[in-house]
Amino acid sequence: MPLNPGKSDEARSENIATEIKAGKDPKQAEAIAYSIQGKDSSPISGLPQTQTAAESASRNEKYWGIGE
Repeated sequence: MPLNPGKSDEARSENIATEIKAGKDPKQAEAIAYSIQGKDSSPISGLPQTQTAAESASRNEKYWGIGE
């Protein structure tokens, strides 16, 4: 069954339930649902979806104190 592309909490919950019924681990189901919803489930990321790979690398280097 296709997942609901909606942005609401209800749509995300439905997608999690669908993935769990399909046999996915609950954490994996949640990650998939957040991905479909267009949100990152990682609590430390907070990166906008439009960030380039170079911007991401630069941000990570600053965060971890690499290359200073």
